Amino acid sequence: MIYKSYGIGGGTPNPQNPFSSVRTLLIGAALIAVLLYVIKGLVSFLYWAAPAFLILALIINHKIVLIYASDLIETFKRDVVRGIIGVVILVLGYPFVFAWLLIKGLLFNKVRKATQNFGQNLSQDFQNNSSDFFNNFNQSSKKQKNYEQRPNKNNDDEWAEYEEIK
Repeated sequence: MIYKSYGIGGGTPNPQNPFSSVRTLLIGAALIAVLLYVIKGLVSFLYWAAPAFLILALIINHKIVLIYASDLIETFKRDVVRGIIGVVILVLGYPFVFAWLLIKGLLFNKVRKATQNFGQNLSQDFQNNSSDFFNNFNQSSKKQKNYEQRPNKNNDDEWAEYEEIK
């Protein structure tokens, strides 16, 4: 079998060509530069939009922000070093923290609405099918109860009833 390998640009790699590895390094450096430029733009957008994120998080679900603040205070009371680290992270990375609080508030609201809808659907189903459910449950529990309670060995009538249920 003949194996053929291809380099960047569709040509075959030449071990005597010193520029084949340089070309690969240049392409890698360009990709890293583009990635860093995109990340820089994202971070600058987050710094610009952070106050809006905090306001929206407070409007959507203010309890999330209060819980975060109380957790930070409790951490500071329990362990001062971790509390200081938490405050430093909050001060330096406030755009990320505020965006996280906004996303967390949005998700909590979505979960709350879904559980409310589920509860309403469940209560409607329960009201529609409650009599059938409880009748079937009572009948099956009576059978189960009779299986568990074996009749008296000396009483033939109880044994006959036990055999019918079984």
